[in-house]
Amino acid sequence: MTDQTALPVIDFTNIGPALGESFPDIHLPNQNGTMIDLHEARANRPALVVFHRSAGW
Repeated sequence: MTDQTALPVIDFTNIGPALGESFPDIHLPNQNGTMIDLHEARANRPALVVFHRSAGW
């Protein structure tokens, strides 16, 4: 017998920053472990930020 429990419905339309809102200043390590400041690295140019969660945890 399989579990027929319904998953919760999440409204994704109100998640994240609003259009035009400044992205928070973040400091994260790059692939070599060196800490990077997002705003400093992009020198006030537009940026696309993509977060990827690896399945190898």
